[in-house]
Amino acid sequence: MSNDKQMIRVGTERPNALLFTGGVGALVDLPSMSVIVRGLDAWDHDKSQLTDLTEPRLLRNVRAVLGRQVAALKPAPYLERAPGEKPTGDHARVGVPVTPFPRWMRCSRCSMLTTVQTGGTSGAFLFRNNNPYKPDEARFVHENCPQARQAKIKPSALPARFVLACKDGHLDEFPYVEYVHRGKPCSKGVDGKLEFHDPGRNAGSAISLYCTCGAKRTMRDGLKHHSARTRRSCRCAVAATLTSAPSRTAAVARPSERWSSARATSGSASWPGPSILSAIARGIRPR
Repeated sequence: MSNDKQMIRVGTERPNALLFTGGVGALVDLPSMSVIVRGLDAWDHDKSQLTDLTEPRLLRNVRAVLGRQVAALKPAPYLERAPGEKPTGDHARVGVPVTPFPRWMRCSRCSMLTTVQTGGTSGAFLFRNNNPYKPDEARFVHENCPQARQAKIKPSALPARFVLACKDGHLDEFPYVEYVHRGKPCSKGVDGKLEFHDPGRNAGSAISLYCTCGAKRTMRDGLKHHSARTRRSCRCAVAATLTSAPSRTAAVARPSERWSSARATSGSASWPGPSILSAIARGIRPR
């Protein structure tokens, strides 16, 4: 649970979806935000109602396909709500760990574009999830939006609609800072602010990006998939060049270290925004 007493459960997902389209590494679309399901190394079964699936024949078949390193079969973390238990009880802290993705969001009122901070308790966009009976109302809000200073209900921050994906299936944040400045540093440095203007014509190429330094660019160039000028190497490839084969095997088991190595080598200016694997988990309860 975050420091400002916000609920950590942000929605529900069916168990069969976790096995197929909504499993590890998949994007889950929630009413006001989108999240990505974190790796199995982040799943915590300490308080789960069921910790192991006792199916020897199934385990044997799985080992025949994946190898003998498969020690056990485990369900998604889940804890049934006890009779009379408050909605903020222990069951509300058990679930499948997820993290907001993309972390680049835009204000639905003033079009400000920035990343959400780890935990959602600081920065321009703050995490709000106050209703324990309706976790699907979880959202990020622009608390100090200049166009809604007197509004009782603050405008929502919505996920920016572009991400990067390589042919190996890796997802990453779109490099908005690099893109709008065409690879050059912002003349205002850290004081430069981005805006994301969507005309609403269902045409991605019509979306415009602006920076307070005066730089601007439409997303037309970013959608030229075969243009060498708009492509960049997947950072997973960068990480692979840093290690030998045994180290790469270990990196797969601990993906956060893999991204940290790539970010440290390439420089923070090349990878704007925090890694999608470094954020805190906010649980989705299987239903």
